[in-house]
Amino acid sequence: MSDEIERYKARYKREKASRKEAEQLLEDKSRELFKLNSSLKELTETLERKVEDRTADLAQARDEAIRLSRVKSDFLANMSHELRTPMNGVLGMLNLLKESDLSPRGQKLVSTASHSGELLLKIINDILDFTKLEADKLEIENVAFTPIELLESVTQPFFTQAQHKRIELITVFPPSLPSTLTGDPTRIQQVISNIISNAIKFTDFGEVVVKAFYQKNRLHVNVTDTGVGIEEHQVDKIFSAFSQADESTTRKFGGTGLGLSICHHLVKLMGGNIEVKSEINQGSTFSVSLPLVSECSSKHFDDSLTCLSNTVVIAAKHPLNQQMLSSLITSWRLGSAEIFGDSEALLTRLEDDDIDLMLIEESIFEDCELLKSFLKEFCNFEVIVLTQNGIANSTLTDFIQLSLPYKQSELYNTIAPIFGLNAISISSKSAFDKIKFKGQHLLLVEDNATNQEVAKEILKLVNLNVTIAENGQQGMDLVKTDRFSLVLMDIQMPVMDGLTATQTIRQLGDKYTELPIIAMTAHSLKGDREKSLDAGMNNHVTKPIDPNILFGVLADYLDYDEINEDRTTENADNNSDNSATAEEHDVPELDGVDIEAALKRMSGNWPLLKKILLMYKKQQCSFVEDFQQEQRQQNPDELVRLTHTLKGSSANVGADKVSAIAKDLETHLKSEIAKASDISQAITSTKIDLLLQQLSEELEVTTNSIASLERE
Repeated sequence: MSDEIERYKARYKREKASRKEAEQLLEDKSRELFKLNSSLKELTETLERKVEDRTADLAQARDEAIRLSRVKSDFLANMSHELRTPMNGVLGMLNLLKESDLSPRGQKLVSTASHSGELLLKIINDILDFTKLEADKLEIENVAFTPIELLESVTQPFFTQAQHKRIELITVFPPSLPSTLTGDPTRIQQVISNIISNAIKFTDFGEVVVKAFYQKNRLHVNVTDTGVGIEEHQVDKIFSAFSQADESTTRKFGGTGLGLSICHHLVKLMGGNIEVKSEINQGSTFSVSLPLVSECSSKHFDDSLTCLSNTVVIAAKHPLNQQMLSSLITSWRLGSAEIFGDSEALLTRLEDDDIDLMLIEESIFEDCELLKSFLKEFCNFEVIVLTQNGIANSTLTDFIQLSLPYKQSELYNTIAPIFGLNAISISSKSAFDKIKFKGQHLLLVEDNATNQEVAKEILKLVNLNVTIAENGQQGMDLVKTDRFSLVLMDIQMPVMDGLTATQTIRQLGDKYTELPIIAMTAHSLKGDREKSLDAGMNNHVTKPIDPNILFGVLADYLDYDEINEDRTTENADNNSDNSATAEEHDVPELDGVDIEAALKRMSGNWPLLKKILLMYKKQQCSFVEDFQQEQRQQNPDELVRLTHTLKGSSANVGADKVSAIAKDLETHLKSEIAKASDISQAITSTKIDLLLQQLSEELEVTTNSIASLERE
């Protein structure tokens, strides 16, 4: 028994010793694990500190990069503005020198200097646009325009340049293009102009063809050349900033490499796309596609004007020119067209005596004297000669001449008298030239006197009576009298703005919810139309006022009578303010004023336009002083309103440069005011002072030019 007890004691001692040893081992491992854990924790904290430090460094580097990019963009933008002001002065003086009595050598030197100055100004403008695009400050307009007029105006200046290089510039603008599209015409012109300029620059022989067509709510413009072409691996590079497909082209052809990059950005901003297909030494095709909605379904030309069965012979060398002339004759329903591409085939056709009219390009005969002899001997019918170089040919004074490039409206008006038709301004013809409203009473809510006069006279053309309110509060009070069929409402006005006035009118009662209220405003940026509709307006029309678009909108809400051609002619004869008025007066050219566009807006009424221009001068000549006074009083809302008013009234009278600078100033003011913590700094920045200086100079040129009308 005692032995067994001893064995248990011995076992107990061994187990106790083992347990103690295990506890010691566990304690040692715990200490070791604790040490490792502490080291890991210390390492983790060190790594976290390093990550935080690195993140802070990266954030600082990012902020510095953003700051430097902004500084670079601001510097480039400011320098572009600073350079553009004296450059405009230099070019202006050079243009005056061109008109002075200089020797041939002096004229050549001035022309060279002027051309160099224009190239430099283009580079400056490219840099300015590029900085705006980089800073996301370039905004796209959404206004109505006439596509054929835009395309003709953008291509015509390049014809002389193409002729100097002995290449042919061909345009194909079908009459099926819509009469009106909505988009940003200025930026569209900029894109197309840049592409055509490049096509001519890189083409030494052959041709440049500009084609346009409208399909599925998209305007397509293709520019094809027979120039040097682009290698396949270089195609993508041409849309990058400050680069060209071949670096050697910079020296050979000039340029900054910004043009196509800007075009690419602009097209993307407008929701479109631009593509290029090219083969080296085979030429290139640039294709631009833009989503643009047609304002109305009518065509640019009214194809119901005529329906004649004449035989019209077309003699033109290039198949595309033949096709274009033929399509116009067919579209205008003037008769059937027969096409000839050389003099021999033409001579054979002239043996038959059943021709009513011939359109013949001067280039069909190499010698002008030979062409003159041919026309006198063989043509006992009317002939229109399409002459080169943009001027009449003194050898062919016995025949009707139309200089190439012709505008489609000019061609029609040249043909019309031959067939006993009235020569009309086709470019302004629309479905709404044949309507008269029924004397309804409209309320025009507008604070600017110039805009009031423009709108009132335009509305009188279609038999509408107008009462004017000078702000939203007056407009709302007048609406309560319940005597208006429709309200035309400006947006930005003193006392009460147009959006607030509309919202208040809609709350007056059930009958006021049905009153048509149309925004008529210079607010034309993306989202402005939606703001008008959200406020309770029925539609949104932008300034400068296009009468056809305005009448088209009004026709959706007001009853009208259709009038026939006889009544139109009779009314025109009996109306002293009709479009013939412009032809009865010697309408002067005015610096800073697009007289042609302004007259079109006034239906050709020069006395009325003259009155409005003088009113504009009187009203806006104190703009700079008024602006600076509001700056001193730190009144940002009034600064924006003043600038907005100048932008709109300038656009209405054709002072496009003043309107454009005012628009830039208004946009910059709004941007600075929105993000500023200190209003005084926001409204007195260097950029604002610079824009105000530019505006002051351009406004002075424009108003001084208008002042010459006071002496008539």
